[in-house]
Amino acid sequence: MNSFRFSVVVEQNSGRFCAFCPELDGCYVEDETYDGAIEKIREQIMNCLEDKLESGEDIPQSESFCSTTFTIQYSLN
Repeated sequence: MNSFRFSVVVEQNSGRFCAFCPELDGCYVEDETYDGAIEKIREQIMNCLEDKLESGEDIPQSESFCSTTFTIQYSLN
């Protein structure tokens, strides 16, 4: 059995949770809850992985991942 490592980013926007996998183009989901978004992105990653393996494509994987947020105050004068 092979193991693959992927990054997942989860953001909350307008009361919904958006999750995506940076290594897999188009691998994006939304849900009303964090847990729902995590469950859906796991399924979406599995689907993308199966498609890539069946078509013989390379599987991009995450070697490391770092994320941060900034608060920037800006005044329009």
